Amino acid sequence: YLRLSVKDEPGALSRIAGHLGRRGVSIAGIYQGAPSSGRPASVMITTHPTSRAQFDRARRAVLGLPTVSRRHAALRLLPS
Repeated sequence: YLRLSVKDEPGALSRIAGHLGRRGVSIAGIYQGAPSSGRPASVMITTHPTSRAQFDRARRAVLGLPTVSRRHAALRLLPS
């Protein structure tokens, strides 16, 4: 699970998804909360199972995007 704060700009989600995919991390689900009055949108992403190393590489790449805040949350979810 990855929660991000993202500037509401065209193509922002596409760039995030591209960085994840290029690093072998497949998105299972994504939700974008509506931004409020010029504030960034919350983007919550769950991924298919992946290694910790792949996830960390992808997370670092996503956090390097100019539209993504460095403030984020990342949680490991275990299958039920």
